[in-house]
Amino acid sequence: MLNQLTKVSIVAFGLSAGAVFAEPEIFSDAGFNADQEAAAASGKVQIAYFTATWCPPCKKMKAETWVDKEIESWADSYAVVTPVDVDRFGSLAAQYRARSIPTIVFIVGDKEVARTVGYQSPSKFIGWLEDTRTEFAADLVPSGMESSGESAEAEAAPAPARVEMSAGEVMREYSVQVKKDQSSLGMTGSVLLPRMEELAESSSEFKAEIVERVTKLQQSLESNQLNPTTLREYLQLAPIAGMADQAVAWIESQLATPAGQSILSKNRMLVQNLLTDAGRYDLAGEFVGEPVQQARKMISAASRSSVTMLRDLEGAALNEFKAGQTALLDRSLADLIAIAQTSGDDAKARVIAKLFGEDTASAQEAVNAAAERAGVEPLTIE
Repeated sequence: MLNQLTKVSIVAFGLSAGAVFAEPEIFSDAGFNADQEAAAASGKVQIAYFTATWCPPCKKMKAETWVDKEIESWADSYAVVTPVDVDRFGSLAAQYRARSIPTIVFIVGDKEVARTVGYQSPSKFIGWLEDTRTEFAADLVPSGMESSGESAEAEAAPAPARVEMSAGEVMREYSVQVKKDQSSLGMTGSVLLPRMEELAESSSEFKAEIVERVTKLQQSLESNQLNPTTLREYLQLAPIAGMADQAVAWIESQLATPAGQSILSKNRMLVQNLLTDAGRYDLAGEFVGEPVQQARKMISAASRSSVTMLRDLEGAALNEFKAGQTALLDRSLADLIAIAQTSGDDAKARVIAKLFGEDTASAQEAVNAAAERAGVEPLTIE
């Protein structure tokens, strides 16, 4: 008979082994053909991951890449991930020429469109996934839509339900969220700031409250009290208060010094949005630097914020957040296109254009508005 210590050791080993060899949650267990049908029916891609239990780089990808929150969020939105053990499914491995492992095959419908071989770090992998998806986005039509005679874009989507909030509730929630939402792609930029803009337009009392708050924030900044929350609030609220010109002048003064540049670089998207709102695409271009790189960083930050909001919100609140974040991201990407155009780099503008989501009508509207602010010809989103 096993003694108590031995029993405990076996149980502990079983738990540990289960944790080590458990498949990542991102993996489907429905089977290759079922996953392919499910992906096609929902307008998603299939990511086939050819692997083996004895493969060290495969184990490393399982432990690091397939459990990465950004990868999980991307797959939740765009893909069905099918693990294929080459020892168990040799015919599939032969069909897809998976001679080295890990091999990751990107499948649209029933056709391979891209592949990558070997260990992929999370940052490298998300870039490859998103670049490939945007290249073939036009082919991702849910099964049954082709014969309907109407595109998904032609159907008017209902406006998302909104969560009712008073002016006081908006300001209280903003004070909480602005401290946490460092990317400004969470609740602050996606929901609360648009609400505050509406309130400032409809209520002179609320507008006066924002003006007073921004005036105090500016005094703090001029006294070199540059804590992160104060700076974020100032950059976000100055346009709502009608004080964008003062904010642009302050930004210019900061960009004249290395210390100021370093401080502003931590709020790159907010600075970009404020400058482009004021029509200062020249200054925004100097500040942003490489626009394609900035666009990719924005998309990654939006994905991370979405993971948090999917956990914290539900129902109408979640729908409003999703719609608001999409509009904010579209506007920021459109401004980066205009920045590239004003610097004469149309090639980079076209690269950024491929990073938009599937709603090309909304993207085109954002691009047109940015082009008008910048005084350039609008790029056509395809």
